[in-house]
Amino acid sequence: MFDGERSRCTNVRIMDVELAQSFRQAMGGWNVATSRWLRVYVYERLQQLWGWGSGWAQMGAFMTSAVWH
Repeated sequence: MFDGERSRCTNVRIMDVELAQSFRQAMGGWNVATSRWLRVYVYERLQQLWGWGSGWAQMGAFMTSAVWH
């Protein structure tokens, strides 16, 4: 849709949110920069460094987002 430079400025992919077939797809298109930050710095670290399972790591990322907001 956009070239490489403009896609870095995109924070919401409207069609991904509106036409999502799953919760994961919808969340992936909403607040892209924050989602990426939460995935890299919270979700993946909870899994790799602390050995948390994916469900617990997801809950940790959601809780971090809730406290942050």
